[in-house]
Amino acid sequence: MKPMKARRAEMYAQVADRAKETALSLGICADLAEHIGAAVADGLAEDFGGQMMSFPLGSAYRLSRRELSILADHAGGMSWQHLIRKYHMTERGIRLLIRRANLRRSGSVEQMPLL
Repeated sequence: MKPMKARRAEMYAQVADRAKETALSLGICADLAEHIGAAVADGLAEDFGGQMMSFPLGSAYRLSRRELSILADHAGGMSWQHLIRKYHMTERGIRLLIRRANLRRSGSVEQMPLL
């Protein structure tokens, strides 16, 4: 088993990478995505540092208000172009977000691809 310090550093690096990859998938530029990833990892360390935590397998955080809004607009028949303009995202970002949100909503999180 890895020493705790190494495991902790690995977790923060993975959190930063995941946040960065998610920001990139939403159409945010690479420099800003990098800063977002680092800020999320730093915030996690500041808010929860020193605590023992366990993350159950197959669980995901609830849908955000923004995801719910995009899903509602999409279900209501809003065009891709209107969604792109309204939410300031790329078409790819909107499609990925809708796919992830629908998987999360349906409980099929285990099938959700890593970005």
